[in-house]
Amino acid sequence: MKKKQKKIKTPKQLTKFWFVQGWGPLKVDTLVVIGYKHGEIIKICKEKVKADKFFVDFLEGLNDKKHEEERNQAESGSGYFLHHKETGASILWLPVWRGEWRDYETLIHELNHGVYFISRGRGMSEEFEFQAYQQEYLFREIRRKLDKELFPK
Repeated sequence: MKKKQKKIKTPKQLTKFWFVQGWGPLKVDTLVVIGYKHGEIIKICKEKVKADKFFVDFLEGLNDKKHEEERNQAESGSGYFLHHKETGASILWLPVWRGEWRDYETLIHELNHGVYFISRGRGMSEEFEFQAYQQEYLFREIRRKLDKELFPK
């Protein structure tokens, strides 16, 4: 009798995908965007997420020359965490997601920036255990959503 071989699931590459990720006990949300360009993210914020005017203005401000390097970095492949200091709103901007180690490493790296910015803005910059748990929570929740999209049942 011939043994049936298991088919290995190969992930699709997420070309464009977005969702809003809550921060658990903190009343903060992060817009997670994959594969979008700067102008498309502004459109999502205005039309789908109904982001506040301050945040949309902040994103539109990235169009100016002094933010060109940051915008290019985010669009070129390394990922970026944008945080609005006054409102606490944030965007995790990943240019691509294939579910490879490099993608997970980028996610962890960018979440570290996010946890730093949010905890500093809430007077919790010395709460290292909180920061570790928060990064773990965000990584787990975001990874699950991305994996569910990559490996549909």
